[in-house]
Amino acid sequence: MSRQFLSYLTMGLVVSAFVACGSDDDDDNMSAQTSGTTTRSTGSFPTGSGGSTGATTRGPTGTTGATNNTQGTTQGSGGATGIGGSGGMSGAAGLGGAAGEGGMAGAAALVDEELLHAARTANIGEVDQAEVALLRADDPLVVDFAEMMVAEHSSAIAMAQSLADSEDLTPKSNPISRMLQAESEQVILTLEAASDEEFDLVYMESQVTAHEEVLALLEDTLIPQADNAALETYLSTLRVHVAEHLESAETIIEALE
Repeated sequence: MSRQFLSYLTMGLVVSAFVACGSDDDDDNMSAQTSGTTTRSTGSFPTGSGGSTGATTRGPTGTTGATNNTQGTTQGSGGATGIGGSGGMSGAAGLGGAAGEGGMAGAAALVDEELLHAARTANIGEVDQAEVALLRADDPLVVDFAEMMVAEHSSAIAMAQSLADSEDLTPKSNPISRMLQAESEQVILTLEAASDEEFDLVYMESQVTAHEEVLALLEDTLIPQADNAALETYLSTLRVHVAEHLESAETIIEALE
């Protein structure tokens, strides 16, 4: 696991607990905050607006939270409720991976409204984390990456709204989306605690972790369970973008190190 990112995740930061029956208030946030950052080519996603809370990160088992390599749900010490993954899919600081065999594989299948909510939550979290990076990042490569995150994930949020309207799908909160939101909030706390000297590397390492988890989640859970054809197309397009972002993040880390 990334050295800088893990070191900050294990500093004992305390997250407000998000239990599996958590609030559905984020359903009111489909209209997200408008970002003034540079826009880029977004493939098949139209340019949209950024969001409030959500999204992802995945890392190895954290020392401040309970080990999440076991099946089912584990409460981390000082962390939000995590859903355990298998092997490397468990998260740090008590936050588990979404797509691990021991975590989500045994959970009930999600309906289309829940799948859309989970995907939207992941996108919102990426925008939130990138906006923190734009305030603190120093390296031009990192700044460019954060701007791309805001532009492309905002576009994906706008596309989710359009899909919800056209297909009459009302996004519905679920354990995966609540976990993703809690994980994103933990990442933001980690970024805020990072020193100026280490911030760029901490942010980029968190993005590798986040995009690896979302990619696995899309491939193993969201896309296979989608019944609505337009939703499946949306999720498949999102998968392509997430894979590209992951590759970019890994390349930037090599340059930083």
